[in-house]
Amino acid sequence: MGKRFTGAVAATAVLWAGSFGAGIAAAHDSVLSTSPEAGTTVEAFPETISFVFSGEVQDGFNTIAVTDQAQGSVVFEGEPAVDGQNVSIEVPEDLQLAPGKYTVGYQITSSDGHATRGSFEFSYAGATTATEAQAETEPAPAPAPTASEETASNQDTVTSESGSNLPLILGAAVAIFAAAGVAAVVLRRPKL
Repeated sequence: MGKRFTGAVAATAVLWAGSFGAGIAAAHDSVLSTSPEAGTTVEAFPETISFVFSGEVQDGFNTIAVTDQAQGSVVFEGEPAVDGQNVSIEVPEDLQLAPGKYTVGYQITSSDGHATRGSFEFSYAGATTATEAQAETEPAPAPAPTASEETASNQDTVTSESGSNLPLILGAAVAIFAAAGVAAVVLRRPKL
């Protein structure tokens, strides 16, 4: 009886501790939305990176860092501004960022006082300049012909034009020979 009672108390204590721990974990604030949206591609690098959390974030020990995945290095980090559930950080204007994938990591102090960490990714396509867009839409100009190509082209033109008159010349020559032949036959006939 004593062993059964002790076992039941121990099992109850374990279940209570487990449910209490789950309650603490569930109380951590989670991300409801981000800007830029996780997993998307942007043409222009965002001026501000922001989060909306499920609870009011506490001040202190909050950090946001942006990492260039290709370089494997943090391009900037800092303490974000906190306004209730909203957390945001301004991107420095002087950053020279290449197109590619970026990871935004965060650490905030949840409304329950515990640190919450996480991250999301987005891709930066890079803005296309007007000159690049024009170059993509306009066909490349044909290269200027060389002197030998121009000469060959002129010869082809001349050959083509003289070739078109050849049948007329041959036809005229045949007509002349035929007329001469007829005249010879007529002149050879004996006069009656």
